[in-house]
Amino acid sequence: MKTATLRQLRNETNTLIKWVEAGETVVVTKRSKPILRLLPVAPSESESCRIPDFEARQYEIFPEGRLPVPGHALVVKTGGFCPN
Repeated sequence: MKTATLRQLRNETNTLIKWVEAGETVVVTKRSKPILRLLPVAPSESESCRIPDFEARQYEIFPEGRLPVPGHALVVKTGGFCPN
């Protein structure tokens, strides 16, 4: 396990990233007290991420295949952000 200061994190970010990519755990300190830990991501964690299938979910909720109201109309009716 390597240690680095907050200043090193700010000024030498690339070096710390290389350490983590090499499999090292880096503890960042502020005034000699540890404040965060940088850990490499396990291969199984990064591979298990996947984008949800929103279209399949839509068909589960609305078997007819369409939303009852167009999406932009829902935004206008709820007072949310309305594009153009």
